Amino acid sequence: MAESLASFLPVFNRAKGRLSPSSPNYEIAVLFDFLFTLKLTPDGSALQARVTDFHSHSWTTELSPKQLLDLRDDIGVGGTWEDFLQFLRQAFTSEHVVVQLGGPASAIGGEGATSAWLVGRKQATGLKVDLELSPVAVGQRDDLKSAVAINLHSAFQDLQGKFQQEQSHTSQLEQELAREKARAEQMQARILGGRHSSRSRRGDASPLEPVSASMAPTMTATARTQEPFPATQSQTQGSQPLGSQPRSPPPVASTSPAPAATAPTVKKGGRPMPKRARRKPLGTKIGSAEDDEG
Repeated sequence: MAESLASFLPVFNRAKGRLSPSSPNYEIAVLFDFLFTLKLTPDGSALQARVTDFHSHSWTTELSPKQLLDLRDDIGVGGTWEDFLQFLRQAFTSEHVVVQLGGPASAIGGEGATSAWLVGRKQATGLKVDLELSPVAVGQRDDLKSAVAINLHSAFQDLQGKFQQEQSHTSQLEQELAREKARAEQMQARILGGRHSSRSRRGDASPLEPVSASMAPTMTATARTQEPFPATQSQTQGSQPLGSQPRSPPPVASTSPAPAATAPTVKKGGRPMPKRARRKPLGTKIGSAEDDEG
């Protein structure tokens, strides 16, 4: 079963031009920069690379899934097929992509080059990917240049559309945030205003303000109701020092009136009358008259 390429995202990037290290003009060569695209073919059966400097160099190549599997083995990349496709994309979206020209290429512009490689490198791992390119016929170079330009413009439009969507979404979020902030400020103002009006109705005095004369009777009455009850006798005795006898409470004066003194009965002529004998209770022995007089 052939591996699928549907998950591969297109790559649009810029590459530095240089000559092969075996070229005699390697150190003094001055080349144009290249633009390249790495994307699926229209039928999605292969991965296509198009490279041009919009002057005298236009190159291309196509890699089928089987060729990509062989390339993965040559590089030594492990993991799944999706991991390898992600590795390819990261290698060719870096800032270290190079188009290397081989053969009898001139020092100015690389005229006369007979071979070329698109070289990508993943900076994190240092692994390098070399894609061998084929020259485009002279009659088809303009078509390749226009295809690269159109693909770049389409990619730019897609990015611009996504940017505008994100910008619109950000603007909506900012407006919603401003409305929520204004709503919160209004609610806070209502709460503070309600507290102020409630204090005004209750007439609460500030701790730093003097107590008004109208509030003094109320506060005095409150203080009276909070006076402590008098201590009981047990509480008073508990507060006396050890070894001392508890004090007895002072005698309470009787409020009943004292009996009036009876004056002796005086008989006519000035002689006092004898006392009457008191009646004894029933059942007692009556004594002699001497006992009564005594």
